[in-house]
Amino acid sequence: MVRMVRLVLFAQCVLAVVLPSLAAVLPWFGGHVHQAVLLSLALIPLLAWFWIWRSAAGELWREIRLPVLCWAALLGLVAISYVNPSHGEEEFMGLVSWTEREHWWWLPASLVPDAVPVFAWLWAGWMVQGLAVYVIFRSRSWLIALGLVIVLHAFVLSLLGIYWHLQKLATGDWLVLGRVRAPEEFFFSSFLYHNHWSAFAVLAVAVGLGLWYQFFDDHVKGRAFAKLVLWVLPPVLLVIAATIPLATSRIGTLVLGGVVVGAVIYSLYFFALRLGFSVGWKLGLGVSLACIAVFGGALWFSVQYGTFERKLGEAVTEYERWNEGTGFLTLRLPIYADTLEMIKDKPVWGWGLGNFQYAFVFYVREEVRIAGPTGYHLHFHRAHNDWLEVASEVGIVGLLLLVVPGFWWARRLPAALTKAPFPVWMCFAGGVILIYALADLPFDHMAVGTAFVIVTAAGLCALPRGETEKQLNAGGKRLRTQKSRR
Repeated sequence: MVRMVRLVLFAQCVLAVVLPSLAAVLPWFGGHVHQAVLLSLALIPLLAWFWIWRSAAGELWREIRLPVLCWAALLGLVAISYVNPSHGEEEFMGLVSWTEREHWWWLPASLVPDAVPVFAWLWAGWMVQGLAVYVIFRSRSWLIALGLVIVLHAFVLSLLGIYWHLQKLATGDWLVLGRVRAPEEFFFSSFLYHNHWSAFAVLAVAVGLGLWYQFFDDHVKGRAFAKLVLWVLPPVLLVIAATIPLATSRIGTLVLGGVVVGAVIYSLYFFALRLGFSVGWKLGLGVSLACIAVFGGALWFSVQYGTFERKLGEAVTEYERWNEGTGFLTLRLPIYADTLEMIKDKPVWGWGLGNFQYAFVFYVREEVRIAGPTGYHLHFHRAHNDWLEVASEVGIVGLLLLVVPGFWWARRLPAALTKAPFPVWMCFAGGVILIYALADLPFDHMAVGTAFVIVTAAGLCALPRGETEKQLNAGGKRLRTQKSRR
């Protein structure tokens, strides 16, 4: 029965990552995945989680009680904000304005209550997804299969993205599948926004590196399949990495460089411990140079067949204007400053989940609102910093309730750095997306957010446990055996 539950959850995880990432190019989705699709898929891990939770006696509750309690409290605060609107909408001479209304000011409130349920349902789906993966995926083989699916899916999308990109350069027109016109300039592969694609690609590269280290361990142990994967994975990761600068994503290229630096440091440490210092440092140095070559090759490919140099030129121009006092170093900085002003006004509870785009109009400065060479009007739906956006919507209290469980789960990470390379790199992949979220909005895309939740939860559940946890788990298994015999 457990195997069947794992199989169902595995299929659901694959669909939850693949469907959103293909929605923009599949005509029967109309360019997006309806919320009902993902949320109906989330019912499967919900049922699976309850089944496992009931059959696991008490030791499992010790591992998930903090996340369950924190996230339940967060959703409770969101529900209070839904029934406690802080402003009312008024129309005068065709113009809509917001006026503060009487409400329970000491409790969470929302500016536009109608925006709360959709985002609350999505967050609840991600929370349940993460709990289900953490509880059920405790087998090394399932974890490796999940990592291979994510890497291969990103590889296929990379090939499609490269083909369509070169087609655009050759013909001047960008047709997806030969008939669907790309919706905007920043479209890459099947993602509407190049920074969303680069976040997904960086996640896949980090997961792929973890797979390589894991299969190196398997190769040392004499497993034949591992040798094949060791030779196949590097060119696959090179193709995925090359698409990040090719998609003209500056933040993605910087984060990819950080992943390469992490791989260099980890390789030297990993191989020195595995093979001894005298041999390991040489192999570690070779792998490090290979990682650097991959990064350099990706940049070279993008310069030869892309427009990344144009984006670098734009960055130089922005710096010159900022140095002269005639412009911003980047438009994100004043957006961040205005978002911080939002947080200062409601630091505890925030403005309400999903309400950033409505509240930000009160704070955005005019020079940010009117931007571009033609002075076009901008309306910001996102803060381009997911950390600040979440803090502005659910406050400091909600942000802590959201992230503390993840850090609590990750307390075993330092002791597992070399014992379990693949789970460590899955956690590292999740950390890379959290760093990415400091300068962009990766969680705005369903595929990136869902892949982050699945990969991070799977990595955390596979981290080696201490002796105390092993004894608790063993005691729980004996207890269930005794009950079954009775």
